[in-house]
Amino acid sequence: MLSQLFKFNYMLFYPFLKENLSYTPDLEKCITTAVGKLLNTPTDDKHPGMLLGMIQSGKTRAFIGIIGLCFDKGYDVCVVYTKGTKPLSSQTCKRLTNDFKFGGDEITIYDIMAMSPELSNYKLSKKLIFVVKKETNNMDKLKNLISQNQLETKKILFIDDEADFASIGFLSKKERTELATIPSKIDTIRQLCQNSSFLQVTATPYSLYLQPYGNTLEEYEPIRPKFTELVPTHSKYIGGKQYFEDSQDSNSIYSHIFVRVPPKEIEVLGKKDKRYVSGILTSPNLEVFRMAILNYIVGGTIRILQEEKDYKSSFIIHNGTTTKEHQWQKELLESLLEVFKNNTNLHSDVKKSYDCFQLSSKSDDFPLYEKVLDEVKHLISKGFINVIVVNSKQQKQIGTLLDDDGQLKLDSPLNIFIGGQILDRGLTIENLIGFFYGRKSRQQDTVVQHLRIYGARSEKDIRVTRLYTSQEIYDKLEKMHEFDTTLREAFEKGISGGDNSVVFIEKDGRGKFIPCAPNKIYTETESLKPYSRKLPVFFKTKSKTDLKPHLEQIEALIKNPLLSVESPTDPFLLDIRVAFQILAEINKTLVDYDTEIRVGDWRAFMETAIERANSSVTNVNIQDKIYCIVRRDRDISRLKADGVTFSASPDNGETDTIPAKKVAIDIPCLMLIEQKGEKNKGWSDTKFWWPVLLLPKNTKPAIFVLE
Repeated sequence: MLSQLFKFNYMLFYPFLKENLSYTPDLEKCITTAVGKLLNTPTDDKHPGMLLGMIQSGKTRAFIGIIGLCFDKGYDVCVVYTKGTKPLSSQTCKRLTNDFKFGGDEITIYDIMAMSPELSNYKLSKKLIFVVKKETNNMDKLKNLISQNQLETKKILFIDDEADFASIGFLSKKERTELATIPSKIDTIRQLCQNSSFLQVTATPYSLYLQPYGNTLEEYEPIRPKFTELVPTHSKYIGGKQYFEDSQDSNSIYSHIFVRVPPKEIEVLGKKDKRYVSGILTSPNLEVFRMAILNYIVGGTIRILQEEKDYKSSFIIHNGTTTKEHQWQKELLESLLEVFKNNTNLHSDVKKSYDCFQLSSKSDDFPLYEKVLDEVKHLISKGFINVIVVNSKQQKQIGTLLDDDGQLKLDSPLNIFIGGQILDRGLTIENLIGFFYGRKSRQQDTVVQHLRIYGARSEKDIRVTRLYTSQEIYDKLEKMHEFDTTLREAFEKGISGGDNSVVFIEKDGRGKFIPCAPNKIYTETESLKPYSRKLPVFFKTKSKTDLKPHLEQIEALIKNPLLSVESPTDPFLLDIRVAFQILAEINKTLVDYDTEIRVGDWRAFMETAIERANSSVTNVNIQDKIYCIVRRDRDISRLKADGVTFSASPDNGETDTIPAKKVAIDIPCLMLIEQKGEKNKGWSDTKFWWPVLLLPKNTKPAIFVLE
């Protein structure tokens, strides 16, 4: 009788998840399509199904729905592989337990390392989820659990969360040797099971998609997804588009989001030197660090006053991996907060921060300065700024740092987290409005995943959010965003022979385009995609005398083409050979800002992009031509309002970019923007030309390197 009762009272999980987690129609479609393919398509660790989403865009929410629907369709067990850190596995367990709590005794979620190796027959008759870190001991225990409880005959869904670096073979020989154990164990466990499906989940799919068919090189294993399902982004999602595209529009609320950190400051934060403690308020090598902390306090205070409730925010310092670095950063930070507490001249610094936020806020409910100042003083004097180090030393106590949703607890109105690797992939932090980042890595998957600033963000939070990093790191992050976007667009459109891959090209010494191996993602890559912009930044100009002959030559080169249009502000066609001459002359007027910040090889990119676009033009009227727009007497400042970040938007989104987009359909548009270059704006007191290249709408996505 009891067995009949449980047999006929079997519940359906997906309808509960759908209602409780408020799935949108797009997310429902993603989940049901993915489950349909898992049921009808053979998948394994060599050819898995793929759930591809943006960083912190709701991938976990999506695969939880997939688990529920798979259980309803006859799966008995789900194994969720997580990144090999205790915080992430703990967060995953808490998230699964919370979302499936309606299931009662019909489902049990286990941390593989915190469970008995023997399961009762009663538990084996229910739905089971095992959370397993991608780590040797976890893998061995899972293998023994499957064998000991005869789970080989069950229908099992394997989900590999954060499926990139530790899961796939796109590694150097050294890295492969170090990590080969985990993929091997994943494969061995899967082969034990007679009826299983394999789904990988990632936001950084470089190692999965960038391996060519039919050409297995020594460095690569030809692992390709059997199918890919894209996780839709929700309306509150903030990601690379906002940080690296919208931020280039001077009219956007994102135009102030990046603040440049001099390399020396990143160096100072990485090596203990007690002299900086005594000079914490005056050292020029900690200027942006001081600004970042005070900006966070002021920004967090503004949000507290706007919400008029128990609002709590967070800030991350991710500037090293060792516990010594973290302890040094904590010492500096606590010294700074103590100085703030006793600083009678705090008013002027708070006012400067307040004014910068007012520029990016443009909000009707922006609080009065006097209220902000009073509340800032109150928070500092009461010690309501919590400083928490989260690193390997806290691994055993990580459970005490997480709330019921598996996120880092916010125990004070203002919370500053200092850490390294534990603060990266998958770990979510609520109301994150500041990120001080100084990590360097050659591995794109790793660096992009560090960006905890991506995810669901309220617009009011974004208006006081800042990203503090060096110009070099920001540029690399921007390139990674372009790379990622190009790859996604290529996949969505199914270019390159319909195999959902992306074109890799490089330019050889003869100026010809040749295929470029996907391992070039370890070097400097550039991306071509529709309507992307390229321009030189962080440069200075030569003297007026040095510039004069080049400015005269540029005027001579554009004189005749300009005669062909009714108005000098209209777009006109320009022969690409003339365009290249203009770019060459402009290149002679710009020099590196200093030894640490270089203008870059912008000219080579522009020429390559122009040639690439023209190589596929069939319209004889525009062959070997580009469009050009000339703008004069602009007066942009070299630095933004914060005084440390370089301007990167000489083109106006409305008066320049919109007209350029109208003509840049099959060929690029080159915007030539003349700047006054006045000394009081940070320039050399001489006019100069600032070029911006807009790629055409019909650009075929491609990745290339210049050799």
